[in-house]
Amino acid sequence: MSEKLGLVGFMVVLAGLDFAGTVFAKEWTIHRAPWMLAAGAVSFVALFVVLVIGLRYAEMSIVTLGWIVVLQAGVLMIDRARYGTTIAPGGWVAIVLIVVLQGYLVLAATESAAGPSSVTQPSAASAAS
Repeated sequence: MSEKLGLVGFMVVLAGLDFAGTVFAKEWTIHRAPWMLAAGAVSFVALFVVLVIGLRYAEMSIVTLGWIVVLQAGVLMIDRARYGTTIAPGGWVAIVLIVVLQGYLVLAATESAAGPSSVTQPSAASAAS
């Protein structure tokens, strides 16, 4: 249970850093404040560091899918609230389906990763020969 919580934590932190960097980039294109550009760059460097740490504990596909699911939800909310983007009802249906299906992929992948591994480590006897 603790492993899954840690994995979800990595996904949320990655999405948060990606989201922050994206918002700083968008705001920089509007306001051209150098600190926004620098903050976005720091965000993306931190994202890379957290990703490297996260890949020590989980498969890349699981971490990346979870990160993208959380990020998509956040980007949709901020686009609608801050920038006034509108999406047609059919678009919302597609968005919900995509996010639900991606969430299913992440959960299915974490379940299979928690089970017995199909990759076996070489034994000491076979390594010596």
